[in-house]
Amino acid sequence: MSSRQGLSARLAPLAGMVLLLSGPAHADSLAAVTQDIGQVLYEMEGNLVTREAIDMNATDWISHRDSIDARQRDYNTRVESHNAYCQGTFEEEEYNRRLAACASLESQLDTLMAQLQIEFDASDQQARDLKTREAARAEAYQQLEQRLSALLPRLIGFCATMTPGERSSQCRLPPAPGPRTRAVVDEMSGLLSGAFGQ
Repeated sequence: MSSRQGLSARLAPLAGMVLLLSGPAHADSLAAVTQDIGQVLYEMEGNLVTREAIDMNATDWISHRDSIDARQRDYNTRVESHNAYCQGTFEEEEYNRRLAACASLESQLDTLMAQLQIEFDASDQQARDLKTREAARAEAYQQLEQRLSALLPRLIGFCATMTPGERSSQCRLPPAPGPRTRAVVDEMSGLLSGAFGQ
C-alpha cells in the first residue's frame, strides 16, 4: 500500500464525522489547527524529498553493484583461464616456466579478489544503510499521516460552528508547501467540502 493510499484510508471516514461534532474538540483556535496542519504538510514534503534522495542513492547503488558484479565475472573468467593453463603434465622446462607464470597469476588473482571482497562488503553495508534509512523514513511518514488524520476532525469541528458564509471564507486548508504534497491537500480539501455537502 502506498503512502497516499494509506492516507486516503485514514481520512475517508472523516467526511461523515461533522454530524458528531457540534463544536471544537479542543480548546484551541481555527488558526492553531490550520497552522498545525501546515506544519505536518511541511514535514511531509521534507519526508518525500528524503524519499527521492534515497531512491537516487538506490539507483546509484544498483549501478555500482552492477560494475562490481561485472568485475567478479571477469575475475571468474580469469580464474578459469588460469586453471586451464596451470593444470596438466608437462616436460620439466615447460613445467618450470608455467610454475613461475602461474605463481605470478595467482598473486594477481588473489589481489584482485581481495579488492573485490572489500567492495562487495562496502556495497552490502550501503544496501543495509539504505534499507534502514527508508524504513525510518516510511515510519516517520506514517506518523505524519496519523497526525494529519487527527487534525482533520478538529478542523471540521471548527467549521461546523460557522455559517455557510464564514465557512466559505475561513474554513480552508493551508496550501501545499510543495508539489509532493499537492495531492494530499487536494484529497483533504475534497473531504472537507464533502463534510458540508459542498
